[in-house]
Amino acid sequence: MSQTKPALARLQHIAAALNTRKRTSITQLADELEVSTRTISRDLDHLKDSLRLPIDADVRGHYFNGPVNLCSVCGKRKREAKP
Repeated sequence: MSQTKPALARLQHIAAALNTRKRTSITQLADELEVSTRTISRDLDHLKDSLRLPIDADVRGHYFNGPVNLCSVCGKRKREAKP
């Protein structure tokens, strides 16, 4: 069995994906990180609930639903969100 990225690396990857893409799907993230969609769902919940990042979703995928000035997870500056 291959090893997957540690939790912090997954959170950084997810935050970076939300930071640079207009939308991203749970399936796409799961494929990129080689984990289950359930793991990505839990990671997104953690980013929203514990780190209070403004993440939302629609039929096209997950996205930042408000401005993020400094992502505490990935350390990158974020421009104004455009849903």
